[in-house]
Amino acid sequence: MSLGDFGERFAGLRKERGFTQDVLAIRLGVTPQAISKWERGNSYPDIDLLCTIAQVLDCSIDHLLNAEVKNRLIESDDKIARKRLMQNILAEPFVFETGIGLVDLLIEEKNNDYNGIQSIREKLAEEYGILIPLVRIKDNTKLGEFEYRFLSYDKVIATKTVASKEAITIEDIYGELEEVYLTNYSQILNRQIVKALVDNLADKYPAVVIGIIPDKITLSILQKVLSKLVQNKKSIHNLIKIVEILEDNIENTQNIDVLVKLAMEQL
Repeated sequence: MSLGDFGERFAGLRKERGFTQDVLAIRLGVTPQAISKWERGNSYPDIDLLCTIAQVLDCSIDHLLNAEVKNRLIESDDKIARKRLMQNILAEPFVFETGIGLVDLLIEEKNNDYNGIQSIREKLAEEYGILIPLVRIKDNTKLGEFEYRFLSYDKVIATKTVASKEAITIEDIYGELEEVYLTNYSQILNRQIVKALVDNLADKYPAVVIGIIPDKITLSILQKVLSKLVQNKKSIHNLIKIVEILEDNIENTQNIDVLVKLAMEQL
């Protein structure tokens, strides 16, 4: 399939919109090398990316593609639009956004396969028993040039502005990220995460879960107890013990504060 002069049109739009190849790459979730290859005509983006490219470059797919190619992609375009709609229809558990002046930090971390976030994920899992959801990382042109913020389900939970990109490192941001996780985990934690923790426990120690969760202890109660424990800087790493404490006391009370107090006294 030929895309004609796609590379030329694509490069022209990128420059008109003021994007460098690196910045556009981070916005599209691809490598700068991919952008370069597209512009030189050495390769072309996947069909799934066309809707995203058109949105970021503020143009129509018609403009990106010649008529022959567009006619072949009408059905695919509908699928792409639906896929993008479904991706954006739900608020996400955790989002990290930066202004355009800090994009270089995102590029650097992307090139390192986001090892910093993975390190935080492993540390919090080991120290607190916390399961961190995937972090959506993106730039936001509506923010100040050197502003960044953390959101959970569309709610801003922390924001900061620095004087320049030299005034902060990705390590500084990740230090704040860790604290934001711990402070706001009660908001970040959802039933899906709790279910994943329970499924992992059931795989390793089925007797702790079978007939107990959700039969005696609902996911709702477990979620609220775990959230409160983390809020109080208490590790939930010993999930076996937490479930056993709840099982021993759930018939007497379903008061979350009482259950949390009992758990904190016995952990």
